Amino acid sequence: MIQPEKKEYRTSTYLLIFFVLIAVLVIIFSIVYYTNDKERYRITIENQLKAIAELKVGEIVQWRKERLGDGQIFYKNDVFTELVKRYFKDQNDSDAKERILAWIEQICTAYNYNSVMLLDTQFTKRILVPEISDRPKASISPNSIDSLNSGKIVFEDFYYNEVFQKIFLKMFVPVLDVKNNNQLIGSLELRIDPEIYLYPLIKNWPIPTNTAETMIALREGNEAVFLNETRFQKNTALRLRIPLDNKEILVVKAVLGEIGFAEGLDYRGKKVIGYICPVPGS
Repeated sequence: MIQPEKKEYRTSTYLLIFFVLIAVLVIIFSIVYYTNDKERYRITIENQLKAIAELKVGEIVQWRKERLGDGQIFYKNDVFTELVKRYFKDQNDSDAKERILAWIEQICTAYNYNSVMLLDTQFTKRILVPEISDRPKASISPNSIDSLNSGKIVFEDFYYNEVFQKIFLKMFVPVLDVKNNNQLIGSLELRIDPEIYLYPLIKNWPIPTNTAETMIALREGNEAVFLNETRFQKNTALRLRIPLDNKEILVVKAVLGEIGFAEGLDYRGKKVIGYICPVPGS
């Protein structure tokens, strides 16, 4: 026969074990739920990053395609070429100059170019719209010169203009004499201010966020160079450079060719996740 006090002791022991088991199960459930919830949250964030990165790349590609389309207006354009030939032959030909100005003023105004310039084969600036004080000769890379001589439109990367103390991009369109074996007789330089459209396009995030940002970068020698302003630091475009031996930093992984989801550090040394996409044709 069980004594009452022993029965009460056993009942308390069973209750204690039961409550301990309940507590353990609650803790295990909480850990499992937190782990699963954390994983679901990460998957959601990764899907957002991928979708937005691909959206931004598509927008940049489309923007670049539209700029090249602007250049096509003058490419192998017999009417424009004849006007340029007349003007280069006789700079006192006011009719030719006025008609050239009408062409390039229209393209400059309609598509928000910072300036449009007619260059001769030595890349001396012969006509400028708008008429501004600028260097007498255009700065152009040897590769771009080769491409122009081959009859190709050239898109040059971001650069810092010391005269205006601004960052620009530029596009060169060859003026070709189609009737004379596509001889290069000059070129047009279309100068682009990225603050007008491109930088806002890159910066704009389609959903509310306190931390996310889009960055574009390229490799220059042994450094990764930021091409746009970052969210948490100022004056970073073309100035913020990170040596390529810092392989834990996401922008370094990007310029070294990694594609897709990546973990690492941002330019401030903060742990981040990101999605890396190349920009086709750039």
